[in-house]
Amino acid sequence: MGTSPAGMANFDFTDLKEMDKRISELKAVEQWLSLNLTLLKTTIQGLEVQRGTIAAIKAFTATTSGGAEAGQSSAQSPAGPAADQANLWWSAMQQQFGQMMTAAQAGAQSMMETKPQSPKRPGGNKKTEA
Repeated sequence: MGTSPAGMANFDFTDLKEMDKRISELKAVEQWLSLNLTLLKTTIQGLEVQRGTIAAIKAFTATTSGGAEAGQSSAQSPAGPAADQANLWWSAMQQQFGQMMTAAQAGAQSMMETKPQSPKRPGGNKKTEA
């Protein structure tokens, strides 16, 4: 007769210990499959986000370079405007990051300068009165 796909052909349905063992084994398999399903869903979502980002970048470069390509010579490759746009974007991002870092450093510096100027001594007024 052979074993069934679930391996239940030679299973004794009257033995409670055997049933408990089988239940715990199947629950372990269920947990493993749930974990793999979660990992699969996460991978799919990551790829969808990556695809959306790449599609948005391509659409942006196509839109911004569409008007510029009409006035360019035919000798320039179509990758030129896209590369220029990517470089402009990267430069803008670096400049913005630099400005944020400068502001953060200035804020941290001003906090450090104001802290030592006003040291607080516990009970400082009591010593001057005595």
